[in-house]
Amino acid sequence: MILVTGANGYVGAHLVARLRGDGAAVRALVRRGCPEDEKAFLRAAGAELVEAEIEEAPLLSRALSGVETVVHLLGSIERPRSGGYRGMHTAKTAILVGAFRDAAAARADRGGRGGGRVVYLSALGASASAANEYSRTKGEAEERIARSGLGHVIVRSSLIFGRETGGRDSKIVMKLAGLAASGRPVPLVGGGRNRLQPIYIADLVSCLRAAIAAEGRRSEVWDVGGPEVLTLREVAGKLMRMLGNGRGVVGIPYPLAYALAWCARLARAEGRLNLEQVRMSRHDAVCGVNAAYAACGGRLTSFDAGMQMTVRKFGAGALTGGARR
Repeated sequence: MILVTGANGYVGAHLVARLRGDGAAVRALVRRGCPEDEKAFLRAAGAELVEAEIEEAPLLSRALSGVETVVHLLGSIERPRSGGYRGMHTAKTAILVGAFRDAAAARADRGGRGGGRVVYLSALGASASAANEYSRTKGEAEERIARSGLGHVIVRSSLIFGRETGGRDSKIVMKLAGLAASGRPVPLVGGGRNRLQPIYIADLVSCLRAAIAAEGRRSEVWDVGGPEVLTLREVAGKLMRMLGNGRGVVGIPYPLAYALAWCARLARAEGRLNLEQVRMSRHDAVCGVNAAYAACGGRLTSFDAGMQMTVRKFGAGALTGGARR
């Protein structure tokens, strides 16, 4: 049995569909208030559904019953209103791995198979000493997993893009595409000079699948990205060309971006501009050694090819989150 947290999210929907297509037994953990269409998607895929908060100990214990692998996808690039990044990443991860460790020990005491494996989706640049809170709390979550005594593979990803199933693309891509679809110049912090290594969703799922299948009590970190390094400006330019916007990019100087982001935080209106994302834009998200090549058989999908496949299957509206399927 494989437990997937955040199973109704962008990556979760794709991973559950792949695992069920492979015939794996999957239990999907979703938060209370999960939209009905997202729960229906998971049920239709054949996953067992558990609707609960990680803090609900009895329900979490029930969700972990018989589980040998936890794929922990719960997280957000947008600052959660309740608990912030630390509540979302650090605290929930600590609760989850503690409960999983206890469940694995109890299973071993009953004469069952001991141990357990955690596959955690983190981010390139994650570190407990990172300069932005998103990357810092992702790093703290990694530390909680590493200290748990459980076997684990931490998959640190660059920007994820594209869609093969479910109802959404990544939040960053949808936000950029929404700006591009407006027909106006696209504003980018610092002019979008930060470098990324965008990875197609199906390739990322292959990386997670390989981490699940990896044998032995591993304690590894895999950096994964796509086949090309692009600046955020180049990513925006590709989306603008796909959507017929020839107005170009306008750079927002960092001092102005910080001021606007602080105002947005004070006004609790961080939907468009997030202080941590401004901080992240000063750093690249590229691989040293790209583990995705081995996980994907040496072939990775380019940004152009992945976006074209998405549009062919779902229409141009898919780039901005439309044409849900």
